[in-house]
Amino acid sequence: MFEKNGLDLLPLRAMVDRLINAPHDVTHCIAGPKIKPYMAWLKSQWSYDSSLFYGGTTPDKLQAWLTRATSCGPKLVFWSDYSMFDASHNVDTWHFVEEFYQQHRHDVDFMRVLEVWRLPTGTIGDLRYQGRVMNASGRDDTVLANALLNGIAMMLSVTAAWFRKPLRDVRISDLEAIKSELLLSVCGDDALGFLPACDDARALEFITDARAHLTAFGFKAKMFCSSRFEDAVYLGHRPLPVNGLWYWSRTIGRCIYKLGWQLGTRGDPSAHFLGIAAMHSQCSSHVPVLSDICKTWLSTRKGAKINHWKPDPNKPWERMGLFGPENYADDTIEALARAYTVEKTALRGDLDLAGTIVTAASVRECINYVCEVVREAAGRPCVLDHWLLRHMVVVDEQ
Repeated sequence: MFEKNGLDLLPLRAMVDRLINAPHDVTHCIAGPKIKPYMAWLKSQWSYDSSLFYGGTTPDKLQAWLTRATSCGPKLVFWSDYSMFDASHNVDTWHFVEEFYQQHRHDVDFMRVLEVWRLPTGTIGDLRYQGRVMNASGRDDTVLANALLNGIAMMLSVTAAWFRKPLRDVRISDLEAIKSELLLSVCGDDALGFLPACDDARALEFITDARAHLTAFGFKAKMFCSSRFEDAVYLGHRPLPVNGLWYWSRTIGRCIYKLGWQLGTRGDPSAHFLGIAAMHSQCSSHVPVLSDICKTWLSTRKGAKINHWKPDPNKPWERMGLFGPENYADDTIEALARAYTVEKTALRGDLDLAGTIVTAASVRECINYVCEVVREAAGRPCVLDHWLLRHMVVVDEQ
């Protein structure tokens, strides 16, 4: 990859080995009808009592799975995502994925789409590039292809780590045996799992071995574990309790810094942003701080034009608020404080942030700070600058 400097081409000193190529309409028309049945098949195979494949899952099933996991007593919770998962693909992984498409091997147009996907090309100004064999994000089968690799690698790695045996020695009998102990959900390159509770020494052995096994697959995995449900992060959400019951909740740090930003907004930007606030007021009414920011925003703009939001039935996470409580409780605030308290532990890998203590009083102080914004200030620039807000952004971006 090169950059253009006048008439000279200079090698980039650093590059992100990832491409994002949005499929064209013709690609959707050719590949979409063939990919969808595979998604349905994977869902049927991987969605049962102990496992849940996210693709096409309804919000009530997502919540039911979390309720089951959190209602069976203490657990060892583990979660993962990857650095540059798309760039982990190589010739072998694509041969593996494309084995699932073999019944369409005589479809010239579909096979051509696969070939183009495997060798993504594009332009940057006057330059044209062709990527190495990799996955360009935006493919119609991004979730399917990533879930196949991630799900299989995660299941094998976790099983080997839990039973303390070499990765290559895992057998079908081991995979069957772990079903009674493991709850696992996979979506693309994200995973969240629950195992029986254990002491810190055993948990450290497990997470160390699991990370090593995933590395053996060629993945740069960020995998953590904890004895607390609220520490886990999955698809930009973390579990939070409301009066003892656990609900999916947006990660505040990732949400608040995106709340008022969108490029290419059509129409009235203010009306658009108020619509976003209204959406979170409904979907995240049980999330402290985030819901307070949105409600305060709306209260200071009463009578202003607003683009009303409707839940997208194809985006289950947008509709989670319809299955949750209307407000948060004391135990929600206490769990949130624990989740953002960064302790020096090898289990979570938060060593670079260690030492920041967040208390329930700190959360309530932040809520009061947000709620003190008054209508008179709404017509002038208003910057929310609170240490806890900054801290949440840093923690959720790790």
